[in-house]
Amino acid sequence: MLLGRKDKLPFWISEGDINDKRLVIMTQPFAHIIYGRILLERGEYQKLLGVSEFGMELSSIFPNLLPQIYINLYMAQALDALEKRHQALARLSDALATALPDGVYLPFAENYGGIRKLLPYAGCNDEMRKKITVLARTLEDGLIELGRKSSPLSPREQEVLLLLREGLTNPMIAERLRVSLSTVKAAVSSILSKKGVSSREMLKGRKTKK
Repeated sequence: MLLGRKDKLPFWISEGDINDKRLVIMTQPFAHIIYGRILLERGEYQKLLGVSEFGMELSSIFPNLLPQIYINLYMAQALDALEKRHQALARLSDALATALPDGVYLPFAENYGGIRKLLPYAGCNDEMRKKITVLARTLEDGLIELGRKSSPLSPREQEVLLLLREGLTNPMIAERLRVSLSTVKAAVSSILSKKGVSSREMLKGRKTKK
């Protein structure tokens, strides 16, 4: 938060610099943290990669390091899903190099399901991986507890959840259940919300709670 007193402003910002236009540019990278997650969950990987380049450019202006960490994590997962492992590891390595010297582990814990298999090959040592894993499990336990207080799954959502745990993609689920892809996407989004988790990976291996 920018302080109102001129003598408290960073040396590179003058009082006249604080205007609506500059504030929009400063906050846009943080919007990419949310938008990127939405695209990742939808499996819109090519679109994610396209908008992420713009987000990275915006983040480098000031710079805003936290959005850069999240965007690199999202791009790593998208590239891995597109079977571009070398590029995925490069993005994950960039995120690690930016975050871990300052002990910023939460973004990796939040994305653990999508980066777990990449971490050993991205320059993340055993100690760092252990810290990320412990935090990810703590976060997951908290989300599970929240999920217990959520609304029960509908019969359709229970069917979709079972197929998700079998590893089926959204198009495969749509074909299996003979429903539209949009119906499946809506069901997956609702299941994630009701279960209190942030990714499909976190749903695997759990018992269905009605």
